[in-house]
Amino acid sequence: MNHDASPYASNLFAGKYIIGSFKCSTQAGHVYDAFNITTRINVNMKFGHLLEPNNHEKEWRTLCALEKFRHDPQNEAIENPLVNEVIYDVVCGKLYQAIVFPHSAVNLETLLAISKMEATGKLPVDFAIRVFIQMLEGCAFLNKNLESVHGLIQPSSVEFCNLSVVPNPEGGRLPATPRIVLTDLCNVEKYGFRDKDLQAYSLNYKSTEAALGLKLAKSSDVWACGCVLFEMIFGERLFNSSVPLDLLNTIEKMIGLIPQRMKRNHMEAYGARNLRSMTDKHLSLKNVYDVSKIRSIENHFQLPEQKMLLRILRKTLQTDPYVRPEPSSMLALTVDERRKCKKEEDLAMNGNTSTQ
Repeated sequence: MNHDASPYASNLFAGKYIIGSFKCSTQAGHVYDAFNITTRINVNMKFGHLLEPNNHEKEWRTLCALEKFRHDPQNEAIENPLVNEVIYDVVCGKLYQAIVFPHSAVNLETLLAISKMEATGKLPVDFAIRVFIQMLEGCAFLNKNLESVHGLIQPSSVEFCNLSVVPNPEGGRLPATPRIVLTDLCNVEKYGFRDKDLQAYSLNYKSTEAALGLKLAKSSDVWACGCVLFEMIFGERLFNSSVPLDLLNTIEKMIGLIPQRMKRNHMEAYGARNLRSMTDKHLSLKNVYDVSKIRSIENHFQLPEQKMLLRILRKTLQTDPYVRPEPSSMLALTVDERRKCKKEEDLAMNGNTSTQ
């Protein structure tokens, strides 16, 4: 079968986001093996996707585990936010496989940037919470079925599925629905690896253990999800540091002290120099001034209706990874908090109606 001559294949692949290594065969018969799993592309051509274990061992293992889970009859009813469909095609006698995501006009990073240009950069609270819940679902899926962490949670790894837009009450535009998929699966790895080994996470979404270069825990993704939630609600990053030491100082000022055992573990692994300014009582005047300008996270939540958000963020931003909830636990806590908040809103509305 000539893959390029297949109109079915053309319709199937056009306008999709694909994760996977692939070989693109042109009508002239030339083959280009140009992309790997770390690349997300908008497909507007006809091609097959070939995953080879010998070339991409870790990626192959991850994709096979996802595919095995999806084809288990017991899991048919589970809606997985990581994978929408798996496509198979036979081209010239070879099995081609790809994990396919819906075509998306915007990821969360782009949406926040557009929102900031058009208005305040803030997203509606209910919209943000629904995106946050789906992010936790994806992380919980990786924890349970692959015994892994995502490792690269940030706004650019959150893709919206809906191309339609609606007005944003805060100003600007929003996707018509908050349905998302998590992408950038290139850093998926068993929890327990050191962040220094893979340089996982962008700096301002690193948890305390990631910033210290310690072994990642199941809850490491939860910290990053909390940072993204804050950014959606306030239109600005929770942390905006340029080096890990600045980030750690900011975390201690905004969130709370980092456990001493974690600092000791870092110093045993990397030496004491990196943490000297955190433990030295005689900080430079400049450092004292910079840290003194940082506000505690509670100062961002002044309105009564923001109490739910503060409770959620307080849970996600625990400096101790073994106290911080794992994705599945955080998911249950968030759903419960949202239910309580809606119940309180309904009671308040009924009370106002009866008074009138």
